[in-house]
Amino acid sequence: MKRIVKPKPFFLKGGKKAVLLLHSFTSNTRDVRQLGKFINKNGFSCFAPVYDGHGLSPVQLFLLIQLTGTIWRDCLISVSILFN
Repeated sequence: MKRIVKPKPFFLKGGKKAVLLLHSFTSNTRDVRQLGKFINKNGFSCFAPVYDGHGLSPVQLFLLIQLTGTIWRDCLISVSILFN
């Protein structure tokens, strides 16, 4: 039986300059991992977060954003990781 593994954020340490890889609404970090590896091989640090709410219906996602501000929080956390 095949196991479904939840996508995880990733950080690839490189030089002082960094790239924040943001996956699309219906996507996850698996879709940007190869790009991150390529960018990292060229001397950049890379971070790709996993955002809460992906996979929800539009109404559920809207309610999640309104109640928690989760997407903005995730973006701010992602940027702060690159500056530390």
